Order: sequence, then C-alpha cells, then structure tokens
Amino acid sequence: MDVLTGGLFSPNTTRTVHPFFCGLIMDKCIHIMTRSVARELGITYYFTGRPCKYGHIATRNVKSKACAVCQNKIWNEWNKNNPGVSAALTKKWIADNFERYKITQRRGRKKWIKINKEKHLSYMRNVNSSRREKIKGNIPSLMYVDFISKAKKICHYCNSECFNDFHVDHFYPISKNGSHSLCNLVIACPACNLSKGASDPYSFINKINHKLIVSL
Repeated sequence: MDVLTGGLFSPNTTRTVHPFFCGLIMDKCIHIMTRSVARELGITYYFTGRPCKYGHIATRNVKSKACAVCQNKIWNEWNKNNPGVSAALTKKWIADNFERYKITQRRGRKKWIKINKEKHLSYMRNVNSSRREKIKGNIPSLMYVDFISKAKKICHYCNSECFNDFHVDHFYPISKNGSHSLCNLVIACPACNLSKGASDPYSFINKINHKLIVSL
C-alpha cells in the first residue's frame, strides 16, 4: 500500500491508500465530492477523500456507500464460495444486456490490440492458417479470374451496383463448412459482405430485405 500524508487530508495525518486509487488521486483524476452531488450527476461512484471504517481511501458506491476495495474483497470471496452461481448470473446478465456487452467487449478488444500488436498479428496468422487448412475444394487461379471478369457486378444480397468496388464472398461461410468452389462464390458490395460476416446467408437476405422495405 502507498501512504498519503497531508495534502487532501488534515495536516499531520497519514492514511493508507489503495495503490490504484493513489495513482488516480495524484494525477487529479478523481474529484472529491459528496454522495448527494454524485446522485445529481447520475454517476455510480464518488470519492470523499476519507477512509472507510477499514481504513481504505477509495471510491464509494452511490447506492450502498460501500468502499470499492471492500466491495471487491466481498465479491471475490463470494465468487470463491459460489462459483456456479456466479457463472449463471454472468450468463444471465450477458443475455439481458447483450448489446451493451458487445460494445464493452469491442472496446476491450480494441484496447488489447493496441497494446499487444505483435501478439494480435501472430494470432491472426494462426487463425488464417488453420482456416485455409479447413477450406473444402479448390479453385484454379485462371478460373477464379475468369469468374470475376464475367460475373455481373451487382450485389447478390441488396442488388445494388458495385462496378468499381466489390467483394467476392462465400455464400455459405467457410467457417460453417461452406466450400471454396465457384458455385459458392457471389459478388457482394463491401457493406453487405462486411455486415454478413459468417452469418446464415438466408437470414441475412431476409434482414436486408426488411430494411429495404422499412426505408421505402
């Protein structure tokens, strides 16, 4: 633990501060405020600068007034004693808040990739390598070029013209046991191909058609 003397507190006092919160305090990222002010601002946590009854100087929960360090200790202890219940609650929360969960995961993934660029590149190389090994079928280069030159440059999903900017898509995704053959290739606009991903092609077409009807 780090020790904070004076400063935010009365002179000649020494308090034990959790390392994480000590760093935030020193960087002036946490502003001292009352619980009532935090409620008015609509935030979940607030910081008083005073220690809890166990001596932790950390943010507090607006609803319970509980210190964040104490909450973490209680939660970790509860998780150890109730592993199955904790997993079930997590699954239920994800099911009830799936959109919010996706946004959080996406942010976390972007942050991780930014910090671990080399690991990410290595991982993607391994994924692409295993993906190529699982591909069923093979298309000779000349046949592939011939297909691209002769195929109508109209998106297979939304019927929009894409002469200068188009993707060649596997109608049945490779990840869902689709084959890498001419009969499984279609022309798609970039927007549709990126939106479709590895989803079921018929479900995606229904989704696109529904959007087009609504927009009309």
